[in-house]
Amino acid sequence: MTTTLFPSWMLVMYSIIWTLIAALMLVSLWRLFVKMGQPGWKGIVPFYNLWTAIKVLKKPVRWFWIVVGAYLLCRILSLVMLVGAVTLIEESSSGAILSVLVFSLLCLVAAIVWLVYWILLMRAWARSFGHGDGFTVGLVLLPVVFLPILAFGDSAFTEP
Repeated sequence: MTTTLFPSWMLVMYSIIWTLIAALMLVSLWRLFVKMGQPGWKGIVPFYNLWTAIKVLKKPVRWFWIVVGAYLLCRILSLVMLVGAVTLIEESSSGAILSVLVFSLLCLVAAIVWLVYWILLMRAWARSFGHGDGFTVGLVLLPVVFLPILAFGDSAFTEP
């Protein structure tokens, strides 16, 4: 008899819940971009939605490159750290330890840069819909709740 960590019905429920959350986020982004006077499809295309939001919110174009660059740099450094960790396990060399530490620090810096600009962008988004800093905190920490509130609520978009 084989034992599993999770029963199959739990995995099915987990998949259904995450699919519903993803659908809610996509519909919310579509609706938000329509409220901002843009075609809805621009809201669901990765990276292009960020580009469009930055342009509509009248933020400098360099914000796009900083956010995307920091995000991609962190992802690449994570892969490098994974290789370094495997090397560290196999060889236990001081060079591998140093490289993992350096790449971890660089990834931390990239993540902080990304987070700062993401918070600033969410702040601009919340303000353009007439909300304050408390709503910005909600957009950053609970986007699955606050994006639908913006999308389906009475908030109207105003040009920055």
